[in-house]
Amino acid sequence: MSTPSKAALVSIILGIPFILSACQANGENFSRKDFFARALPRNEQLWNDLNGDGLPENRGVRWMYNYALLLAESGDAKMLPRVKRLIELGAQMQDKTPDSPTFGNFRWYWRNDKVTDLNAVEFVSHHMIPLWIDHRSRLDAKTAATLKQCLQRSVNACLKHKVHPSYTNIAISNAVNLILLGEQFDRPDALAEGVKRLEAVCLTSSKYGICEYDSPTYYGVDLDELVLLNKYVQTPRARKAGAAMLELFWTDIAANWFAPGSHLGGTHSRSYNYPCGASDFLDRHLAHAGWAPQAYSQWAAGKPLDSPESRFIDGAAWLDAMPGAWKPGKKLYDLAHNQYPRDVRQRYGSRPASWRRQMIYRDITLGCSGKGYGVMDLPLTVSLPGKRTESRCYFIADGREDPYGKRKFTVGSAGHTKALHLAPLWAAASGGNQAMAISLYSDKVVNRANVTNLQSHFVFRRPDAMFIGDKPCKPGAKLAAGAIVTLRYKTTAVAICFPWATRTDQTPAPIHIVDDKNPHNVLRLTAEHFAGKKTQGPNNPLPGAAIWVQIASGLNDKQFAKWRSELTTPKFKVNDKKLQFSSNTEQETVSLTVDNPWANKRKVSVMPAQPKGILSVNGKELGCKIFESLEPIRTSERMN
Repeated sequence: MSTPSKAALVSIILGIPFILSACQANGENFSRKDFFARALPRNEQLWNDLNGDGLPENRGVRWMYNYALLLAESGDAKMLPRVKRLIELGAQMQDKTPDSPTFGNFRWYWRNDKVTDLNAVEFVSHHMIPLWIDHRSRLDAKTAATLKQCLQRSVNACLKHKVHPSYTNIAISNAVNLILLGEQFDRPDALAEGVKRLEAVCLTSSKYGICEYDSPTYYGVDLDELVLLNKYVQTPRARKAGAAMLELFWTDIAANWFAPGSHLGGTHSRSYNYPCGASDFLDRHLAHAGWAPQAYSQWAAGKPLDSPESRFIDGAAWLDAMPGAWKPGKKLYDLAHNQYPRDVRQRYGSRPASWRRQMIYRDITLGCSGKGYGVMDLPLTVSLPGKRTESRCYFIADGREDPYGKRKFTVGSAGHTKALHLAPLWAAASGGNQAMAISLYSDKVVNRANVTNLQSHFVFRRPDAMFIGDKPCKPGAKLAAGAIVTLRYKTTAVAICFPWATRTDQTPAPIHIVDDKNPHNVLRLTAEHFAGKKTQGPNNPLPGAAIWVQIASGLNDKQFAKWRSELTTPKFKVNDKKLQFSSNTEQETVSLTVDNPWANKRKVSVMPAQPKGILSVNGKELGCKIFESLEPIRTSERMN
């Protein structure tokens, strides 16, 4: 056995795991010493807020325990009084009334007078657990007892908090907390229930894929929880289920990773960064794996991608992402970085339209989803090479004149702020290098109180050259329906077309190229649908747009000119009973039909057919086999 380094010996003495990550930033390795030298000062102002006349109303309980873990992990004994103070404050935010329906859960913000978000206990337990396992011996008896009591109450809250396995990040978090709390506090009921819930997530994923699909933010949360389980779990069955989910997530990430653009390519559910399609939450894991070397250097420079208002970016989050025994290996790295082209097809739910496809070339990708997950989706995207912070191209249905997702709205009983967009009636088809979609805006969408406008945007990075048909064009140009805009980016090209777009009064929608001088270096092709809020009726045409996108890879000047000259407007037909959309290329014929488009019961038909497995690359199924030896999948297959 080799002799441990001096730094490793110091970390062992302090009871801190020593990990020298593969994350590299400008030739420097991620190290705990460098991390703490930066993270501790950044939290100093937040700590000072606690010593004023009163705790700031917006102080979150999640930050308190995250910061407490950061201080404990630093190994500095002088920080232990702060840890004590934070644990005491966190305990004050827990519901301690045994007959309360939220007993054991936490107020999210100090300003709340009661529990408003049942997810709070899951996020708080994530940092209380390692505080207890690794650092309780360094706490004074009273503080350790307070932490223990909070955790024991949390067991009851986690047991009560039942979420569907399709709510991926919270379902995983809840199961992991129950397993680890059950092991730590001799609660066989919690342990058994946690294993049951984690295996339910495995079973759902083995049939339908990851339902909260390819979210750069929530994939980071998912991996945080699964890494926590992998580091501390003692129960073999739980360890095996957790490892299977780690393998599925990392296989999904590897299949969809666009290394030339340093982000997770393709469409996303629940996206918090519309322009660049990346998030510090996931990129911390990618950085530790050696896949996203920009992430740590940008964090070190004080330039996080996620909102600077986030109270936990500079806390223990980089430590959360340090892997346990399970790590993505060379095979997944090679898939992510060396296999081109990749035709990625996957599922994210039980409904036929819950499919996602991404075509990945060395210099461009095209992603399309068949169905929306919610109001924060990006269902049609094009990724381009460049820095992690550079913008990509994407479709967005917008009711608030916010094409870049920067306006925040208060949502839910907890009062979290998020950028919300519309959830249109969405139907799509994708094949090879092209995709098409129809976005319809129902009365329920149009007449919402906070809808101030109604627009369909295709946002795109400012190109090297831009044409309408065979003529160069500039921002401000107006387009007729069916006109094709072509964009040139070095060796790649993108063609965009709105063959059909209507307003709320059923007249043709104006379409134009907009340059609003935004800071994201993007332009947008926008269809204007708003002509006042009007009730259309159950059988009258809805406002909406049809959009078609085609990409090309590896073009020189001559090839680009030829490709552009051969583009033809896709066919689109509309009548009272049917919307028909089709386009042919050398690669695949793509078609999309919506029967009874103005009725409540619509029928969507697409070609090519959608995937039968849960995750495949170039026709090879990679996802299902991950679960073949796992219970309860084997039992479920025998029963079926």
